[in-house]
Parts: sequence; structure tokens; C-alpha cells
Amino acid sequence: MTFQRRTMASGIGRHSRARRICGVALVSILFVVALISAIAYQLMQQQSLTIAQSRVAFNGSQARHFAIGAEAFARQALYEDWNNGATKSKDTLAEIWAQPLAPFEIEGGFLEVQFTDLHRCFNVNSLASAGAHGNGDEEDEEFSRGESPAGADPLVRFKALLRYLALDEAIADAVKDWVDADDEVTGFGAEDSEYLIAQPSYRAANTLLTDIGELRAVQGVTDEVYAALAQHVCALPESELAVNINTVSLPVLMSLSPALTEANVEPFVNSERDFSDVATAASELAELAAATDALTVVSEYFALDVRADFEGARVELRSILARDPGDGRIRLISRDFGRRFYTRFQAEIEEA
Repeated sequence: MTFQRRTMASGIGRHSRARRICGVALVSILFVVALISAIAYQLMQQQSLTIAQSRVAFNGSQARHFAIGAEAFARQALYEDWNNGATKSKDTLAEIWAQPLAPFEIEGGFLEVQFTDLHRCFNVNSLASAGAHGNGDEEDEEFSRGESPAGADPLVRFKALLRYLALDEAIADAVKDWVDADDEVTGFGAEDSEYLIAQPSYRAANTLLTDIGELRAVQGVTDEVYAALAQHVCALPESELAVNINTVSLPVLMSLSPALTEANVEPFVNSERDFSDVATAASELAELAAATDALTVVSEYFALDVRADFEGARVELRSILARDPGDGRIRLISRDFGRRFYTRFQAEIEEA
């Protein structure tokens, strides 16, 4: 009986150990399966993320190529405009490049393109040559009294633009100090001594602006000032002030001569300007006589804004183009993929 009990107990023990071993093996197998499943899931997630990133990168690259393609098309359009005998010697807002175009479809998205004549605004780089003729302070006083003769200093004219926009005239001195080559402070301007005490500190550029956005670094140019000023100024790669009488805006035109007022300029600006030479424009508006030194009818620099959408990816491009008035050759000055695109196209929708 004792032997029988021991044999039965031994059998039960062996069965118990076997069950425990089977349980451990089953748990180990389940653990391995769970681990493999987790790894597989992680790999699938990583693969999906990689595919999505590749798709976004591809779509962005494709949109970028569409934008550059639109730039090439626009360059050709500018050349064709120059090559047209009727518009070769002048640029007006009636020409096809100046018309706001509706967005047009491309495979997988759409493109929108628009031009801006950079001779319709005030070239702030002209302040680099300000003060080269006569006494700027005396000219400014004469200008504000409406007594300035033809050929006023660019600094005096820029101050007149600031006055019209209800902005501080001291900004003109600061911009001049920013773009001129010397380190002498002009009036209420600022040179390195002012910028080095800022946080963070920096220095005045003492060279021409390459982009109008650099004005934000100039003393006195706050966000509000920049918003009011940006649409009326530009930064051309030259220090000459040449404003196209056929495309110029009202505030910029009024800044060129104290004889010009809203009463005589507004009807002129709102008319269909199609002048072949400055003398003809001056004969129509006699008050332009004192501003003819800064006027032209031919535009050399243009801003091209492009927005390309492809499969959800968007690229916004601003290119500055220069067109040689002599042979029509188009030269790329700069490209900026970080500028916001603001459409000028307005669609009229008829109600059913």
C-alpha cells in the first residue's frame, strides 16, 4: 500500500511538472508571437510613414518644378511683350502681363501667376545716392512749402511719401543710413552705434537692399510701419529713381513733386494711362513738370508671383526679373520660396 501510494504520488508529480513545462512553453510562444507582432506593426507603421514622407517630398518637388516652369513661361511672355512693336517702347497696365489671370488647372493641381511692375513703386535704394546734389535740409523745407524745383533729392521725395502715409519722416534718414556706403549718421538716422546696443545686436548693412523685407531691420520700421509702406516701395538693384508714369500708384506719384495734389493726381491715376513718352504725360498734367527727372514710360524690373498646388503640396515663389530695354533679354535677379502669395484675381459668380 505504501509503495502504491508512493507510485501514485510520483505519477501525479510528473504530470504536474509536465503541465507546468507546457504552460511555460505556451507563455513563451505567446510572448514571442506578441513580440513579433509588435515588431511587425512597428515596421508597418515606419513603412507607412516613410511612404507618406516620400509622397509629400515628391509632391513638393513636383510643385516646385511646376512653379519654376511657370517662371520660364512668364519670362517668355515678357520677351514677347517687348518684341511686340506696339508695346516695345512703353509698358502700361493695359498689357497682358499686367492682367490678373485666373488660376488654371494642371495635372494633379493648379497654377496661378501674376506680375507686378517694380517701377510703379518708390525704389528705396535710390536713397544711397541721396544728398549728392545740393543741401537736403533746404530742399526738404522748400519741398514741404511746395517750392522745390525739378530734380529734388530722393531723400526729400521719400520723406514726402512718408508724410502722405502719415508715417514718421525720421524713417527716411534711417533707411538712407542703412543703404548708403558711409557710416555717418544722417539727421535722425542710425548707424552701427544704434544697432549694436539692440538685443540681439547687429550692424547697419551699408549697401543696397536685396529685398524689401530687409526694411524690418531698420530703426523705426515696426510691423505697422512696414505694412503701410511695403506696397508703395521696392528694392531695385540700382540706386536710380525711375517711376513708370503709366503704372505708378497715387502716393508714389504725389511724392515726386509738391505741385501734385490728390485733386489733380487722382483723376490722372484713375484714367487709362498709355503714354509713349514723359513729355506727353506732362503736357496732360502740367504739375508733372517738376517730376519728369524721375519718370519713365519703360519698365525694366518685374516681380513674378507664382502659386503651384500639386496633390495637396503648395509652393509659393517670387522671382525678380530684369528685362533689357535694348534687346529684350530676360535676366533672373532672385528667387524667394518663402514669400506669401496674395491673389489679385476676383471671380464674378452669377446667381442662378
